[in-house]
Amino acid sequence: MLVVAEVALALVLLIGAGLMIRSFARVGAIDPGFSSERVVSTRVPLPPAEYTDFPQWHGFYGRLLDRVQSLPGVISVGINSAVPLASGASESGTLPDNRPLEGDSAASAMFQAASGAYFETMGIPLLRGRVFDEPDIEGRTLVAVIDETMAEEFWPNEDPIGRRVSFESQGDGETPEMIWREVVGVVGHVRHYELKEQSRVQLYVPYTQPPIWFDRRPPLALFVRTQQAPETIVSAVRAEVAQLDPNLPLFETQTMDEVLSREMATDPMFSGLLTIFSAVALVLAAIGLYGVIAYTVARRTHEIGIRMALGADQSDVLGLVMRRAVLLTAAGLAIGLGAAFAVTRMLGSLLFEIDPHDPLTFGGITVLLAAIALVASYVPAYRATRVDPVVALRYE
Repeated sequence: MLVVAEVALALVLLIGAGLMIRSFARVGAIDPGFSSERVVSTRVPLPPAEYTDFPQWHGFYGRLLDRVQSLPGVISVGINSAVPLASGASESGTLPDNRPLEGDSAASAMFQAASGAYFETMGIPLLRGRVFDEPDIEGRTLVAVIDETMAEEFWPNEDPIGRRVSFESQGDGETPEMIWREVVGVVGHVRHYELKEQSRVQLYVPYTQPPIWFDRRPPLALFVRTQQAPETIVSAVRAEVAQLDPNLPLFETQTMDEVLSREMATDPMFSGLLTIFSAVALVLAAIGLYGVIAYTVARRTHEIGIRMALGADQSDVLGLVMRRAVLLTAAGLAIGLGAAFAVTRMLGSLLFEIDPHDPLTFGGITVLLAAIALVASYVPAYRATRVDPVVALRYE
């Protein structure tokens, strides 16, 4: 029957919406590893034809950092080759000093070239050691800052400060010469690719000591934390860049709040659509049940009058009418549960830390829909108990 189909459809849609909403809530509770509040990022590309050597390249960014830091309303400013949850991520096989170079001993790690102030600007906590400072320049001891996941994977239950790590080498042949960097600090883990990602080990190197293949001079991103709305500082940053080189553009200018919002936009949109369709299906099911029971009461008014004249009380009449509503609702719920069990498997890739057959969601939505359906049926059923037996016996 139509009512059974409406109840089943409403249940499938409501369960789907419930799973998505719970998944979205889990995603929204994830700590991205950085603070996005009042931070704006923008990339400043340097043309290799004009910035032909490394001192020119990092010298420009160093001067830009100093100029932007002096702007009114700027709390801190940093540089990084990657924008979390946006762009610029690079990976390489990485080897700690306690593993031999053989087979697949190197672990894939994400690396970034950053300034020391980047961590403060982005609110990334320093857990051990230090971040980069002025002596960490080309020609000095090569250093690296690693994240907590790398520390736990490479040196569990040990202090990683002072240990060495390599993610680059030089020379040809089967035994390349590893380039080692000393670990000087450990910072919190940042989710760079997406909020739902599994933890990936990460390391940072000073932009003044880039990897040997950074001779291509990639465009670094500038991160500025401000006292006011971060959008208001963009024009001032653009002016400072123009003072250093009027031919340089800014691109990928965005607030980190916008980056986070884009990352989370798909799930709430899908959840919202499912919720709307579920609400429509729920209303249709409630109206359908109300209509069916009202029609049943109208057709059985004469019978109800006879039963009441023979001594049936209100509870007997109510049970007689509600029995049909219960049967219709139960049939719809049974069909809907079976369909939902099959359909929600397809949502598995969209859910985060929620089982597609989550018993709490299935059980809660089923009870909710059953209650709404029975309430919708109770109204016309209760009216049947108010029928005057004398009037009902005359009803044809």
